[in-house]
Amino acid sequence: MPFLHSKVIIFLENCYSAPISNLSNIGQGTWSQCFGYTVASNKYVIRFGKYQSDFTKDRYAAQFRTSTLPIPKFYSHGKAFDDYYYAISQRKYGTAIESLTSSDWNALIPNLVDVFEELRCIKLPVTIVPGDWDFETSRLIDQPNNWVDFLLRIECDNNSVRMQGWGKKLDHLPQAKAVFRSALSLLKETADPNVRLSIVHGDLLNRNVLSKNNRVSGIFDWGCGMFGDHLYDLALLKFWNPWCPHLDMNRFSSALEKRWEKNDYKVINFHNRLLACHLHIGLRYIAYYTAIGNTTDLKAIVSRLSHFLNSGN
Repeated sequence: MPFLHSKVIIFLENCYSAPISNLSNIGQGTWSQCFGYTVASNKYVIRFGKYQSDFTKDRYAAQFRTSTLPIPKFYSHGKAFDDYYYAISQRKYGTAIESLTSSDWNALIPNLVDVFEELRCIKLPVTIVPGDWDFETSRLIDQPNNWVDFLLRIECDNNSVRMQGWGKKLDHLPQAKAVFRSALSLLKETADPNVRLSIVHGDLLNRNVLSKNNRVSGIFDWGCGMFGDHLYDLALLKFWNPWCPHLDMNRFSSALEKRWEKNDYKVINFHNRLLACHLHIGLRYIAYYTAIGNTTDLKAIVSRLSHFLNSGN
Protein backbone atom coordinates (compact mmCIF):
# COMPACT_ATOMS: atom_id res chain seq x y z
CA MET A 1 0.00 0.00 0.00
CA PRO A 2 2.84 2.46 -0.61
CA PHE A 3 1.62 5.94 -1.54
CA LEU A 4 3.66 8.61 -3.28
CA HIS A 5 4.18 11.74 -1.18
CA SER A 6 3.03 13.82 -4.12
CA LYS A 7 -0.34 12.07 -4.14
CA VAL A 8 -0.80 12.61 -0.41
CA ILE A 9 0.25 16.26 -0.68
CA ILE A 10 -2.31 16.90 -3.41
CA PHE A 11 -5.03 15.33 -1.29
CA LEU A 12 -4.07 17.33 1.81
CA GLU A 13 -3.86 20.61 -0.13
CA ASN A 14 -7.50 20.10 -1.00
CA CYS A 15 -8.29 19.74 2.73
CA TYR A 16 -6.56 22.91 3.97
CA SER A 17 -6.16 26.50 2.90
CA ALA A 18 -2.85 26.82 4.80
CA PRO A 19 0.40 25.25 3.53
CA ILE A 20 1.29 21.63 4.36
CA SER A 21 4.77 20.98 5.76
CA ASN A 22 6.88 18.20 7.28
CA LEU A 23 5.02 15.39 5.52
CA SER A 24 6.53 12.05 6.42
CA ASN A 25 5.59 8.39 6.33
CA ILE A 26 5.37 7.38 9.99
CA GLY A 27 3.98 3.87 9.80
CA GLN A 28 2.33 1.14 7.78
CA GLY A 29 0.37 -1.91 8.84
CA THR A 30 -1.55 -4.61 7.03
CA TRP A 31 -4.65 -2.49 6.59
CA SER A 32 -3.51 1.15 6.51
CA GLN A 33 -0.66 3.60 5.96
CA CYS A 34 -0.02 6.64 8.15
CA PHE A 35 1.58 10.03 7.42
CA GLY A 36 2.47 12.85 9.78
CA TYR A 37 2.34 16.49 8.74
CA THR A 38 2.09 20.04 10.06
CA VAL A 39 -0.39 22.83 9.31
CA ALA A 40 0.11 26.22 10.97
CA SER A 41 2.28 24.65 13.71
CA ASN A 42 -0.37 22.02 14.49
CA LYS A 43 0.69 18.37 14.24
CA TYR A 44 -1.60 15.86 12.55
CA VAL A 45 -1.65 12.34 11.18
CA ILE A 46 -3.60 11.10 8.19
CA ARG A 47 -4.24 7.42 7.62
CA PHE A 48 -5.30 5.75 4.39
CA GLY A 49 -6.94 2.35 4.22
CA LYS A 50 -9.53 0.35 2.33
CA TYR A 51 -11.78 -0.27 5.33
CA GLN A 52 -13.75 2.74 6.52
CA SER A 53 -14.89 0.84 9.63
CA ASP A 54 -11.38 1.10 11.14
CA PHE A 55 -11.61 4.89 11.06
CA THR A 56 -15.19 4.92 12.31
CA LYS A 57 -13.97 2.99 15.34
CA ASP A 58 -11.25 5.59 15.96
CA ARG A 59 -13.89 8.30 15.90
CA TYR A 60 -16.03 6.37 18.37
CA ALA A 61 -13.11 5.76 20.75
CA ALA A 62 -12.18 9.46 20.77
CA GLN A 63 -15.23 10.26 22.93
CA PHE A 64 -13.55 8.44 25.84
CA ARG A 65 -10.45 10.65 25.77
CA THR A 66 -9.31 11.84 29.21
CA SER A 67 -6.01 12.84 30.77
CA THR A 68 -5.55 9.17 31.69
CA LEU A 69 -6.75 7.88 28.31
CA PRO A 70 -4.77 9.98 25.79
CA ILE A 71 -6.79 8.96 22.74
CA PRO A 72 -6.06 11.36 19.87
CA LYS A 73 -8.61 14.00 18.91
CA PHE A 74 -10.43 12.86 15.78
CA TYR A 75 -11.06 15.52 13.13
CA SER A 76 -12.47 13.97 9.97
CA HIS A 77 -12.74 10.89 7.78
CA GLY A 78 -14.26 9.94 4.46
CA LYS A 79 -13.50 8.90 0.91
CA ALA A 80 -9.99 9.71 -0.28
CA PHE A 81 -8.94 8.55 -3.74
CA ASP A 82 -9.20 5.38 -5.76
CA ASP A 83 -10.81 2.86 -3.37
CA TYR A 84 -9.20 4.27 -0.22
CA TYR A 85 -10.66 6.06 2.79
CA TYR A 86 -8.85 8.56 5.01
CA ALA A 87 -8.92 9.72 8.62
CA ILE A 88 -7.27 12.80 10.14
CA SER A 89 -6.47 12.95 13.84
CA GLN A 90 -4.18 14.58 16.38
CA ARG A 91 -0.57 13.38 16.36
CA LYS A 92 0.79 11.82 19.53
CA TYR A 93 4.45 11.30 20.38
CA GLY A 94 6.36 8.78 22.43
CA THR A 95 7.95 5.33 22.37
CA ALA A 96 5.91 2.25 21.51
CA ILE A 97 5.49 0.29 24.74
CA GLU A 98 6.92 -2.89 23.20
CA SER A 99 10.12 -0.94 22.46
CA LEU A 100 10.64 0.26 26.04
CA THR A 101 13.60 -0.92 28.07
CA SER A 102 12.88 -3.12 31.07
CA SER A 103 13.43 -0.23 33.48
CA ASP A 104 11.21 2.13 31.46
CA TRP A 105 8.50 -0.54 31.32
CA ASN A 106 8.62 -0.99 35.09
CA ALA A 107 8.37 2.79 35.55
CA LEU A 108 5.33 2.88 33.23
CA ILE A 109 3.40 0.14 35.06
CA PRO A 110 1.61 2.36 37.64
CA ASN A 111 0.20 4.62 34.92
CA LEU A 112 -0.61 1.67 32.65
CA VAL A 113 -2.64 0.21 35.52
CA ASP A 114 -4.50 3.55 35.65
CA VAL A 115 -5.26 3.20 31.94
CA PHE A 116 -6.57 -0.35 32.30
CA GLU A 117 -8.74 0.60 35.26
CA GLU A 118 -10.21 3.61 33.49
CA LEU A 119 -11.13 1.46 30.50
CA ARG A 120 -12.72 -1.13 32.79
CA CYS A 121 -14.82 1.46 34.61
CA ILE A 122 -16.26 3.33 31.60
CA LYS A 123 -20.04 3.23 31.89
CA LEU A 124 -21.63 1.80 28.76
CA PRO A 125 -25.27 1.71 27.64
CA VAL A 126 -27.14 -1.44 28.63
CA THR A 127 -28.10 -1.90 24.97
CA ILE A 128 -24.56 -2.60 23.73
CA VAL A 129 -23.86 -5.91 22.00
CA PRO A 130 -20.81 -8.02 22.91
CA GLY A 131 -18.05 -8.29 20.35
CA ASP A 132 -16.40 -6.20 17.65
CA TRP A 133 -17.62 -2.66 17.18
CA ASP A 134 -19.73 -2.57 14.03
CA PHE A 135 -20.89 0.87 12.89
CA GLU A 136 -21.15 0.12 9.18
CA THR A 137 -23.81 -2.60 9.14
CA SER A 138 -26.96 -3.37 11.07
CA ARG A 139 -26.47 -5.70 14.03
CA LEU A 140 -30.18 -6.20 14.61
CA ILE A 141 -29.98 -9.57 12.89
CA ASP A 142 -28.02 -12.46 14.41
CA GLN A 143 -26.50 -10.51 17.29
CA PRO A 144 -24.33 -12.46 19.77
CA ASN A 145 -26.43 -13.46 22.76
CA ASN A 146 -23.56 -12.97 25.19
CA TRP A 147 -19.76 -12.85 25.49
CA VAL A 148 -19.38 -16.60 24.96
CA ASP A 149 -21.55 -16.52 21.85
CA PHE A 150 -19.25 -13.86 20.41
CA LEU A 151 -16.06 -15.75 21.31
CA LEU A 152 -17.24 -18.96 19.68
CA ARG A 153 -18.06 -17.17 16.42
CA ILE A 154 -14.30 -17.17 15.76
CA GLU A 155 -15.02 -20.53 14.13
CA CYS A 156 -17.07 -18.86 11.37
CA ASP A 157 -15.26 -17.95 8.17
CA ASN A 158 -17.74 -15.22 7.19
CA ASN A 159 -17.32 -12.87 10.16
CA SER A 160 -14.81 -10.59 8.42
CA VAL A 161 -14.88 -9.44 4.81
CA ARG A 162 -11.13 -8.86 4.74
CA MET A 163 -10.33 -12.39 5.96
CA GLN A 164 -12.88 -14.52 4.14
CA GLY A 165 -11.53 -17.84 2.91
CA TRP A 166 -9.22 -18.60 5.83
CA GLY A 167 -11.24 -21.69 6.78
CA LYS A 168 -10.61 -23.45 3.47
CA LYS A 169 -6.94 -22.50 3.60
CA LEU A 170 -6.69 -23.92 7.12
CA ASP A 171 -7.97 -27.27 5.81
CA HIS A 172 -4.64 -27.62 4.01
CA LEU A 173 -2.63 -26.98 7.20
CA PRO A 174 -3.30 -30.08 9.34
CA GLN A 175 -1.15 -29.16 12.34
CA ALA A 176 -2.59 -25.67 12.62
CA LYS A 177 -6.11 -26.98 12.11
CA ALA A 178 -5.68 -29.59 14.85
CA VAL A 179 -4.53 -26.95 17.34
CA PHE A 180 -7.37 -24.67 16.24
CA ARG A 181 -9.96 -27.39 16.89
CA SER A 182 -8.47 -28.30 20.27
CA ALA A 183 -8.39 -24.66 21.37
CA LEU A 184 -11.95 -24.11 20.21
CA SER A 185 -13.08 -27.14 22.19
CA LEU A 186 -11.37 -25.86 25.35
CA LEU A 187 -12.82 -22.39 24.77
CA LYS A 188 -16.31 -23.90 24.82
CA GLU A 189 -15.53 -25.45 28.20
CA THR A 190 -13.96 -22.42 29.89
CA ALA A 191 -15.65 -19.28 28.55
CA ASP A 192 -17.95 -17.46 30.98
CA PRO A 193 -21.16 -15.91 29.60
CA ASN A 194 -21.69 -13.78 32.72
CA VAL A 195 -19.17 -11.07 31.93
CA ARG A 196 -19.81 -7.37 32.40
CA LEU A 197 -18.93 -5.71 29.11
CA SER A 198 -16.15 -3.13 29.02
CA ILE A 199 -14.23 -1.19 26.39
CA VAL A 200 -11.50 -3.42 24.92
CA HIS A 201 -8.79 -2.07 22.62
CA GLY A 202 -7.75 -5.50 21.34
CA ASP A 203 -4.36 -4.59 19.84
CA LEU A 204 -2.27 -2.73 22.42
CA LEU A 205 1.08 -3.62 20.85
CA ASN A 206 2.14 -3.07 17.23
CA ARG A 207 3.02 0.61 17.90
CA ASN A 208 -0.54 1.41 18.97
CA VAL A 209 0.33 2.61 22.49
CA LEU A 210 3.03 5.22 23.11
CA SER A 211 4.82 6.14 26.32
CA LYS A 212 6.55 9.37 27.34
CA ASN A 213 7.90 10.41 30.75
CA ASN A 214 6.63 7.20 32.37
CA ARG A 215 3.06 7.79 31.22
CA VAL A 216 0.98 6.50 28.36
CA SER A 217 1.06 9.37 25.84
CA GLY A 218 -1.10 7.94 23.07
CA ILE A 219 -3.59 5.11 22.44
CA PHE A 220 -4.77 4.77 18.86
CA ASP A 221 -5.75 2.41 16.03
CA TRP A 222 -8.95 1.03 17.51
CA GLY A 223 -9.62 -1.25 14.53
CA CYS A 224 -9.84 -4.26 16.88
CA GLY A 225 -12.02 -2.39 19.39
CA MET A 226 -14.78 -4.41 21.00
CA PHE A 227 -17.17 -4.64 23.93
CA GLY A 228 -16.01 -7.53 26.03
CA ASP A 229 -14.23 -8.87 29.07
CA HIS A 230 -11.79 -6.30 30.46
CA LEU A 231 -9.32 -9.17 30.95
CA TYR A 232 -8.92 -9.40 27.17
CA ASP A 233 -6.33 -6.61 26.93
CA LEU A 234 -4.38 -8.11 29.85
CA ALA A 235 -4.51 -11.51 28.14
CA LEU A 236 -3.28 -9.95 24.91
CA LEU A 237 -0.18 -8.47 26.55
CA LYS A 238 0.57 -11.76 28.27
CA PHE A 239 -0.07 -13.76 25.06
CA TRP A 240 2.57 -11.74 23.16
CA ASN A 241 5.09 -11.71 26.01
CA PRO A 242 7.50 -14.19 24.29
CA TRP A 243 7.89 -11.62 21.50
CA CYS A 244 8.93 -8.93 24.02
CA PRO A 245 10.42 -10.88 26.96
CA HIS A 246 12.12 -7.76 28.34
CA LEU A 247 8.70 -6.54 29.48
CA ASP A 248 7.77 -8.08 32.84
CA MET A 249 4.11 -8.92 32.25
CA ASN A 250 3.84 -10.80 35.55
CA ARG A 251 4.88 -7.62 37.35
CA PHE A 252 2.23 -5.66 35.47
CA SER A 253 -0.44 -8.29 36.15
CA SER A 254 0.45 -8.31 39.84
CA ALA A 255 0.20 -4.50 40.01
CA LEU A 256 -3.19 -4.62 38.29
CA GLU A 257 -4.47 -7.25 40.73
CA LYS A 258 -3.28 -5.15 43.68
CA ARG A 259 -5.20 -2.18 42.27
CA TRP A 260 -8.34 -4.32 42.04
CA GLU A 261 -7.91 -5.31 45.66
CA LYS A 262 -7.40 -1.68 46.67
CA ASN A 263 -10.55 -0.72 44.77
CA ASP A 264 -12.45 -3.56 46.44
CA TYR A 265 -13.06 -5.20 43.07
CA LYS A 266 -13.02 -8.98 42.81
CA VAL A 267 -12.70 -10.70 39.44
CA ILE A 268 -15.08 -13.64 39.47
CA ASN A 269 -13.82 -16.79 37.69
CA PHE A 270 -10.51 -15.06 36.89
CA HIS A 271 -8.57 -18.13 35.71
CA ASN A 272 -11.15 -19.41 33.23
CA ARG A 273 -11.97 -15.95 31.90
CA LEU A 274 -8.30 -15.14 31.28
CA LEU A 275 -7.73 -18.52 29.66
CA ALA A 276 -10.75 -18.01 27.40
CA CYS A 277 -9.29 -14.70 26.25
CA HIS A 278 -5.90 -16.31 25.59
CA LEU A 279 -7.55 -19.05 23.54
CA HIS A 280 -9.62 -16.58 21.51
CA ILE A 281 -6.54 -14.45 20.78
CA GLY A 282 -4.68 -17.51 19.52
CA LEU A 283 -7.63 -18.61 17.39
CA ARG A 284 -8.04 -15.11 16.01
CA TYR A 285 -4.41 -14.96 14.90
CA ILE A 286 -4.45 -18.43 13.40
CA ALA A 287 -7.34 -17.22 11.24
CA TYR A 288 -5.54 -13.95 10.46
CA TYR A 289 -2.17 -15.40 9.48
CA THR A 290 -3.87 -18.16 7.51
CA ALA A 291 -5.92 -15.55 5.64
CA ILE A 292 -2.89 -13.46 4.63
CA GLY A 293 -0.70 -16.49 3.93
CA ASN A 294 1.96 -15.74 6.57
CA THR A 295 3.09 -19.28 7.39
CA THR A 296 6.09 -18.18 9.48
CA ASP A 297 4.04 -16.22 12.02
CA LEU A 298 1.28 -18.83 11.82
CA LYS A 299 3.74 -21.47 13.02
CA ALA A 300 4.74 -19.26 15.96
CA ILE A 301 1.10 -18.65 16.92
CA VAL A 302 0.32 -22.37 16.76
CA SER A 303 3.24 -22.98 19.13
CA ARG A 304 2.09 -20.23 21.51
CA LEU A 305 -1.51 -21.44 21.52
CA SER A 306 -0.29 -24.98 22.19
CA HIS A 307 1.34 -23.65 25.34
CA PHE A 308 -2.04 -22.58 26.71
CA LEU A 309 -3.58 -25.88 25.71
CA ASN A 310 -0.88 -27.80 27.56
CA SER A 311 -0.51 -25.59 30.63
CA GLY A 312 -4.04 -24.25 31.00
CA ASN A 313 -2.80 -20.75 31.84
